[in-house]
Amino acid sequence: MRERESEELSNSESSEQKRRKRDSSDETESSDSSSDSSSDEDKRKKKRKQGKKSKKKEKKEKKKKKQKKGKKKKAKKEKEKAEELYDEFEVRRLLTNLLTKSRSLDTELESLFSNLDEKQTVFLDGLPDATLRKKLRHLFRALNLTGVKEEASVGFKKGKALSSLSLRRLVRSLCREIKAELPPPTGLPPAAETPPQQLTEEELRRLRRGDSPVIVDAAELAGAAAPVGPAPPPGREGGQDKGKREACRQRDAERSAEDAIETRKRGREEWMLEAPAYLKKAFTANSRMEKMLEQKRREDAEAEQMRAAMEEWNRKHRARSLREMTASGEIKDAQETYKKWKQAMWAQNLWGKSAAEQRAIEEGKGEENAGQPWRRFDRERDLDTRQTTREDYNKLVAKASELNNRFHSTWQSSFL
Repeated sequence: MRERESEELSNSESSEQKRRKRDSSDETESSDSSSDSSSDEDKRKKKRKQGKKSKKKEKKEKKKKKQKKGKKKKAKKEKEKAEELYDEFEVRRLLTNLLTKSRSLDTELESLFSNLDEKQTVFLDGLPDATLRKKLRHLFRALNLTGVKEEASVGFKKGKALSSLSLRRLVRSLCREIKAELPPPTGLPPAAETPPQQLTEEELRRLRRGDSPVIVDAAELAGAAAPVGPAPPPGREGGQDKGKREACRQRDAERSAEDAIETRKRGREEWMLEAPAYLKKAFTANSRMEKMLEQKRREDAEAEQMRAAMEEWNRKHRARSLREMTASGEIKDAQETYKKWKQAMWAQNLWGKSAAEQRAIEEGKGEENAGQPWRRFDRERDLDTRQTTREDYNKLVAKASELNNRFHSTWQSSFL
């Protein structure tokens, strides 16, 4: 029996050990499989992220391409629309002719078209050059500007169709392109040679000092500055000729200083400071802007005169106050009337009175309506009215016919 029990125990222990080994092996296999599955999951997630990033990048690139295409299409449409608004070939041809005639016309044209962009009317009557006036007229017509007739002259202004187009920018870009294509100007006049200036003794001394370190004597300077030629006759040496030379030298120095001051003050040439002839019409008294300003000044002056006249009228016809009338004596016995009114109000007012005084007022002290603060309604007396006779009615109509004008205020705010 004991041997059997020991065998059973050993068998159970061995089976238990086997089971534990099996469980441990299963656990290791499951851990290996779980680690493999987690690594596979990580790889899948990375692939998904990379795929999403690449898709987003492709979408962004497609969007950018679409935007670029849209911008190009929009620019192309605007260019086609601008070309439809005016005749580009004719405008370019006329601008080329104008710039061939004078290269400095681009700045004046830019200022001219900036005035047109500001909705001003430009007249060409004040331009003395007939060919320039004709070319500008053709240029305005090629740009489809609307003509405006004012008195005997015809002007041009920007129409509604060109409201979105900047003429100044258009003309400036075209002028730059045309000037770049034009050949360089030839046959320019040579520069005026500046006359040699006569050096003074001080300048000669400085030059000599700069040429050599040897100090030059005054006698050498005098010899260097002396004029070349035959010797003067006896009796005329030195004095008079030397004084004349000094006076001439001083006069020349003063003139050169005055010329330098004048050129420094002037600074710019006259054509830069004054408006050209074809723009003077825009700033004359006949221009629309000047007329509007003149009308505004006239209206402001009339309003000021009207205001001053109303103030004067109100000052003269102002109604006097009650205090002024009392001080002047127009209202007689004003204080006594006020006292009577106040006493009558005191008799009816219960505020600020004692209980006995209020009771005495309410009881009435033997009056008909004793104990009643107001008078009772009496049918016989209150409903009794006075009958209007024919004579009274005629008097009323006669008095009403006298009121044939309306009532006037004592304060005037307008003269309408």
